[in-house]
Amino acid sequence: MCHDQPARLSMDDGDRDRCPPQARQDTCRSTTTAQGADEQQPEDCSVAGATWTLPPWPVSVTWARHLVRGQLLVWGWSQACDVAELLASELVTNAVRHAAGLVLLTLWVVDGVLRCEVGDGSQQLPVRHAAAEDDEGWRGLALVEELSAAWGTSATRWGKVVWFEMPLSGGPCERAAAFG
Repeated sequence: MCHDQPARLSMDDGDRDRCPPQARQDTCRSTTTAQGADEQQPEDCSVAGATWTLPPWPVSVTWARHLVRGQLLVWGWSQACDVAELLASELVTNAVRHAAGLVLLTLWVVDGVLRCEVGDGSQQLPVRHAAAEDDEGWRGLALVEELSAAWGTSATRWGKVVWFEMPLSGGPCERAAAFG
């Protein structure tokens, strides 16, 4: 049984293009709402979303970590917190370091897959660098590639979005279906 409060996103035309295809088909008409399931319909928990706008400051990386962890805990996906928090912070770090302007952090859970998107105002797409053994940096995208199921970039009218996806298991709706 899911007892989460819905996360609401206003969907203008630009946001609708960023909505994952499955969610766009079913729920991204004007608002995306996290669906709570009852005992008869645990599949109603297939879509959840949350978004935050962060300033281009180094402290935004810390804020992003807390926001990702907090939202996943609210949604009941505690087992995904550590990896999702790490990967989101890598993407936000890149946006703060290499782009100008506000950073948009968005989380989606669609049918048991977490998608994290970080948007910024730069048109420059990230490039994964091979870090030398003694380099202190250049490992962020390598971590994202290694720990996520998929990742990529999308150019937008206003900049770019860098995203990753990771499968989730054992969340509130899966438990409701198993024990319902």
